[in-house]
Amino acid sequence: MKTKLQTKYSLIILSLVVVIVATLSGITLFIFKSTMKDSTNLSAEIARKNLLDQIKLRAELMAKFLSEDLVNPLYVYDMESVSDICNIAGEQKDVIQVLVFDKEGHIIYYNTRSKPLLNVKIDDVSAKTLKSRNLEILSTETLMIAAAPIMIHDQLLGGVKAEFSLDSIFKDINKTNNQLQAISVKGVEQTIFYVFIITGVLSALGITLSIFVARSMSRPIKQLSKFAHVIGNGKFEIDIPINRSDEIGELADSFKIMSGNLKQTTVSKEYLDNIVKNIIDTLIIVTPKSIIKTVNGATCDLLGFNKEELIGKSVAKIIKDDENHIFDETGLVDLVHRGFLKNIEINYVAKDKNIIPMLFSASVLFNKTEKSYEIVCVAKDITEQKKIKEQIEKSLREKEVLLQEVYHRTKNNMQIISSLLTLQSNHIEDEYYVNIFNDSQNRIRSMSLVHEKLYQSRDLSRIDFNEYVGSLTVSLLRAYRTGKGRIDLRKEIADCTFNIETAITCGLVINELVSNSLKYAFPNNRDGDLFVSLQLLDNNKYKLIVKDNGIGMPEDINYLQAKTLGLQLVNSLTKQLDGAIKLNRNNGTEFSITFRELEYKKRI
Repeated sequence: MKTKLQTKYSLIILSLVVVIVATLSGITLFIFKSTMKDSTNLSAEIARKNLLDQIKLRAELMAKFLSEDLVNPLYVYDMESVSDICNIAGEQKDVIQVLVFDKEGHIIYYNTRSKPLLNVKIDDVSAKTLKSRNLEILSTETLMIAAAPIMIHDQLLGGVKAEFSLDSIFKDINKTNNQLQAISVKGVEQTIFYVFIITGVLSALGITLSIFVARSMSRPIKQLSKFAHVIGNGKFEIDIPINRSDEIGELADSFKIMSGNLKQTTVSKEYLDNIVKNIIDTLIIVTPKSIIKTVNGATCDLLGFNKEELIGKSVAKIIKDDENHIFDETGLVDLVHRGFLKNIEINYVAKDKNIIPMLFSASVLFNKTEKSYEIVCVAKDITEQKKIKEQIEKSLREKEVLLQEVYHRTKNNMQIISSLLTLQSNHIEDEYYVNIFNDSQNRIRSMSLVHEKLYQSRDLSRIDFNEYVGSLTVSLLRAYRTGKGRIDLRKEIADCTFNIETAITCGLVINELVSNSLKYAFPNNRDGDLFVSLQLLDNNKYKLIVKDNGIGMPEDINYLQAKTLGLQLVNSLTKQLDGAIKLNRNNGTEFSITFRELEYKKRI
């Protein structure tokens, strides 16, 4: 009768624990689901607003940049340049339309037509920007439209309009909503999991209390039975807390002696199982016939199989190795010969046929006689690392496009400055000042040419100097020798590339020396020879030579302390290159400059 009462009390305690835990779990789960739903809705709305603000900013910037870039082409009605600029803009992400209109509201360029639409009037947004002479933005359900006036000083030339599609934005918003809902569902699932864990723990606590209440004489026997099973499973490091003077005590002492003897002569199976179980990476043991002998829990968790579905099956069921052929006949022979294979990329195939990239290593484990062996395969899931790598590569590609755009805009801005100098020089009658303007234009052109070559180069940080010097010297010949005597230009430029610092500085030196020869070495329209050379010396040094067979530089001119701006620039730029300059006055004029490439200055 006493035993039945103790059992009843144990069941009452256990029932109370279960009821309390179930109630608290239900309340917790309800509150968490409500909170997650509100948070998901708020996050989705914030994400939508941010994405729309981003594309609005893009539209404003593109309209602004286009209005600036189109000033000169529209002013001179250079439709080819207008087309080039608009085509570049039209290739940007989400841009579906770019059009240019004059100050009367007639469309003069439309990126899907080849002829001006002079009889087609502009829409309300474009008309509004002509009237207000300000940037105008209009957002519809499917479009973001930005229109900006094109003005030079206070003169209105026309306007430009760019239309952005919001389809990709709404796709991103839907994707974000789905991700937030997935996070919410996952959070609920995790909460349910933790609730079950807590329920289990508290239930175990209730059972423990019940056990303490339900003491009986059968407890020592049950303990000994349990210890017998534990020892039989290979766990010898146990303590048997039974100290009695009767037959049960003698039996407990016998278990203790047996456990100690087995511990000294046998490796604990639990010890080995714990090592395999606690390995984070996947572990597969394969026979010489490529049959799976055992797998750890991490393998099953990753691939979605249970152990029974894998053990005894061919390893080809889960390993897709089209490149290394590890487990074919030739690959196994090579692996046994080498003894190990370390850190190669292969693919695992999950139960749902999903391909998982893995960093794979294998080691051959021989028995004592080395007549048989097994292959221990350890692999790590590198899906996230590959995703991060792809994201980094994508980011680098985007930065390269942005850097190209910067070089392109820098070149365009310098060309605008050069054009402004040309316009200004047309109003100057004094030849001395006209020459000053022309020299300044050529210096700007030499720097602009660097940015043009960088924009066209695959390597955005270095420039092919041979190609650059060719373009620069041809440009200078056109500028100074049109309609004059013939100049035979020879170049011997080493096959080398320079960073932007060295290219601009060295390019300005060549511009000054070649310009000086073309202006002064061959008076009265006489013919002559001009030689430009760049040699690679030892110790990573370069030697630049600019030589002509003209009348030569007068002996009374000290080129190191010259008063002319050109030679002053040459000396100053040579110092920037940490170089040395020499002058040879025999048979014309020959400047030679020895220098090193400037160290690249990090900009980020």
